[in-house]
Amino acid sequence: MELQVSQFYKASNPSRPIADARYYINFSDVRGGDIVEELARTITVISPDESTTQLLTGHVGSGKSTELFRLRDQLEQAGFHVVYFESDVDLELADVEVTDILLVIARQISASLEKVGIALQPGYFQRLFQSISDTLRMPMEISDVSLSVGIANITAQSKESTDLRSQLHQYLEPRTKNILDAINQELLDPAIAQLKAQGKAGLVAIVDNLDRVFPNPKPSGRFQPE
Repeated sequence: MELQVSQFYKASNPSRPIADARYYINFSDVRGGDIVEELARTITVISPDESTTQLLTGHVGSGKSTELFRLRDQLEQAGFHVVYFESDVDLELADVEVTDILLVIARQISASLEKVGIALQPGYFQRLFQSISDTLRMPMEISDVSLSVGIANITAQSKESTDLRSQLHQYLEPRTKNILDAINQELLDPAIAQLKAQGKAGLVAIVDNLDRVFPNPKPSGRFQPE
């Protein structure tokens, strides 16, 4: 009985999303519709061959992560390669910039692809790693490093040092568009092509917990979530 109570407590902990479908209760009727069906329909039916970006918002503890788990499972059953990750694991949410988010997305996607035998080494990022190492004196092993390892090295070091993180933000901010272009053209496009060659329907990245970014004011005058 003690074991059952412990299992029930873990399954019903309100601070964690529900991962076991046996404990899921569908509240779509009182929410005005099934949000997972709407998100999945856009990806699988309306725009299966086009890139889309969808935003899921809600109050803290309202079940967003639980619904994203359902979305992940539904898309995997539909044949998509799905990369789900919690952004607050890699990011310092009290001090985050757009480039931090882009690099974490690139790292998580590349690491997931490497697990299914797709190892990409975008030339732009190899040059970026070398430039960061030389300019900011960040100790890095550049040669033959995978994209996921290179970005993990950068994010880990910057997360531990406020000064280094500030320098990295200043260095990367003017390169935001180049980073985004490299992710799209040198990572996502070839990745999707290789996934489809493996029989997958496509690639979906689910970035969770960005609502936990601190509402701090930035030097620009805007608040951080903006």
